[in-house]
Amino acid sequence: PQNQLLQKTREGARHADADSGTRRHLTSMASFNAEAFKIKLKKLSASQQSIETLSFWVQHHKKSCAESAKIWAAEVMKSRDSAHRLNMLYLVNDVLQTSRKKGPEFIQEFGSVLPVVIPAVYSSADSRIQGKLNRIMSIWEDRRVLGSSLISEIKRKLASGAGPPPPPGAGPGSIAGLGNPLAGPGPPI
Repeated sequence: PQNQLLQKTREGARHADADSGTRRHLTSMASFNAEAFKIKLKKLSASQQSIETLSFWVQHHKKSCAESAKIWAAEVMKSRDSAHRLNMLYLVNDVLQTSRKKGPEFIQEFGSVLPVVIPAVYSSADSRIQGKLNRIMSIWEDRRVLGSSLISEIKRKLASGAGPPPPPGAGPGSIAGLGNPLAGPGPPI
């Protein structure tokens, strides 16, 4: 009888823990909290699960997408860790690509800060991370995630010196090899 009572007590405790975990999860999804978002951004890792989980959280708070975009941009600009900045760009990539069929809000709000954020990240990154940024931009362009005018604006800012000089052999169409954005394809003259 005493063992049965002890077992029931343990089972009850497990159920209570599970219920409180569910409540914590629901509470964290219930309303947007700027400080919670900043903490989540700081904890963001390069894992697909981490990026997709936070992307889902951001999209869940669609009514706060303008605030999300501003906080995200501020946190990216504050960070001095190039790898972490890249993770935050991967987050936005996921948000933009998975939300675009549900409405334009995230593209509009994050699009308004990307022309400042991307050149800043690019200019302070090493060539490995710059290559990854080039890849993100080419995906956005190829999949038409962002409008061509926004892509052009970002490329103009990169070409105007916001980033380091292009590496030798960078081809047209890559961010690094932009040269004059008004010039046609082909090597610079």
